[in-house]
Amino acid sequence: MSLGKEYLKKIWDSVWEENLSEIEVQRKYFAKLDKELKGEDRFHLIAVGRKIDELEMNLPFSNLLAKSEEHRNRSDLPIELKDTRTEGDGTEWIIEKDNEGKIFKRAIGSHEKIYLEDK
Repeated sequence: MSLGKEYLKKIWDSVWEENLSEIEVQRKYFAKLDKELKGEDRFHLIAVGRKIDELEMNLPFSNLLAKSEEHRNRSDLPIELKDTRTEGDGTEWIIEKDNEGKIFKRAIGSHEKIYLEDK
């Protein structure tokens, strides 16, 4: 058995399936090579093992990226569908009374009055 490019491609083609992720194919590739390679040829397993380790390290980041993409798509909603409330975001409010005795609140540093209704 010769560890040439054609041989490795033949092994790769034998384990590759369309619905598998890259890491699943790499694991199958490693398992098959582990059974077949002998002697110095087994050094190739180190490279395949490193590739698997790299893919495993990137999995959490790819999931994070997908979640980030999901969040970005939600923030692309039209303005009327967005939640524009500022409560709960750390805004500090000042409660005041106007000349007519109506109570309003405004964010510190803002002159925008938000009148509070009597309930």
